[in-house]
Formats: sequence, structure tokens, C-alpha cells
Amino acid sequence: MHVPNGFQALRVTLTTLAATRRGNDRDAHVSDALEWTRRAARGTRERRDQRRRRLTRARALGFIALRAYLNLFVQRAALTTWPFVASFVVTLAIAWLAIAAHVLAAARVRPADVLRYQ
Repeated sequence: MHVPNGFQALRVTLTTLAATRRGNDRDAHVSDALEWTRRAARGTRERRDQRRRRLTRARALGFIALRAYLNLFVQRAALTTWPFVASFVVTLAIAWLAIAAHVLAAARVRPADVLRYQ
């Protein structure tokens, strides 16, 4: 049996619902639509798992290649956690300021003015 993609499964499901409202072959259409939807979901899960496995392999290979490249250098700098913490705090502060500016601008607008133009 042909396994439809997500859009085909949705189309079949919607067609099935329309047919059930008309009373045409309710059981056959519903069971086919459910089976196709399940198969499409299973295919989506399998594709997601394949992507995850490929990404894991790529990260491992990238780590090994980067480690081999960095081992070519004689001098190494000590790396502490403070630069990462500082950059995280700065990024968080910028994000909070950007969001706060939009929240304050939205809070200043009168609801009647917003609803007037809807």
C-alpha cells in the first residue's frame, strides 16, 4: 500500500470527514484515513530520527577534526567559564531590553484604538 505524505494524509482525512457527514462508506473511509495518518506519522518519526543520527555523527566528526586541528598548535590559552557567563549575561540583558521595549509600547496603547482599526 502506498504511504502518503502528511498533506495527502490530511486531504484523505478531510475527505473522509466530509464523506462521513454525507453517510457514505463511513467505516471503510475512516479506517483507511486513520491507517494512512498513522503511516505518515511513523514516516515523519523515522525521518526525524535519521536526521538526529546524522547530526550526532556530524557533531562527533566535527569535534574530532577540530581537536586534531587544535593539536597542531604548540601554545594553548587557558579557557575559563567567565567569558561564556559574561556573554550569556550580556545576551540575556539585550533580549530583556528588546522585549521590555515592545511590552511597554504595547501597554501604552489604548485598547479602544486597537479595536477601532481591526
